[in-house]
Amino acid sequence: MEATPITEKISIDGKLVEAVWQTAPFIANFTQRDLNFGQPASERTKVALLYDKNNIYVGVWCYQRQMEKVTVKYLQRDFNYSTDDNFEIIICPFNDNRNGYLFIINPNGARADVQVSGDNDNIDWNGVWDARTSSTDSGWFAEIQIPFNNLQFKKDNIKSWSVNFERNIRYKKEQDRRQGWSRGYNFENLRYEGILTGIRE
Repeated sequence: MEATPITEKISIDGKLVEAVWQTAPFIANFTQRDLNFGQPASERTKVALLYDKNNIYVGVWCYQRQMEKVTVKYLQRDFNYSTDDNFEIIICPFNDNRNGYLFIINPNGARADVQVSGDNDNIDWNGVWDARTSSTDSGWFAEIQIPFNNLQFKKDNIKSWSVNFERNIRYKKEQDRRQGWSRGYNFENLRYEGILTGIRE
């Protein structure tokens, strides 16, 4: 997918009302890992990425037909995301299949993060980033702001990173991924991510 450069300020409120979110390219073709392996996701999910000189912004649209069945109880940092509905982003700035950063949010806007490095995930790593969510009858939505200075990456002018996304819908026991939905490996396996392009200078 492609990240879109912006110059206007984004208000991190989870409402995705800025015009740049409406015109940014997005991805929406998620595939079930569970419950129905290989089938299209049962609920629509959209993701778009923007960036400015200091931050990368992730816009997330988690549409859901029965919002009363959203499973969410945690509010604190580094919450137990294995039981809540959530959305997960993993970024590998070196595109080396080994080192990356995992960011997780739930519909309450609770955050968790993990530094991924081969077989040694660092759950104690706490990046400085922000996320806000909102909900309507149509689903829950999020804006995520990740400062570039949280990430290590090569100092080349054009970035080619790897990235992946996962959504968990607990009441359906459903797990949807953009890439790498095989049951033979977990989300932190960085060999099966997609490619993020568009970040320059």
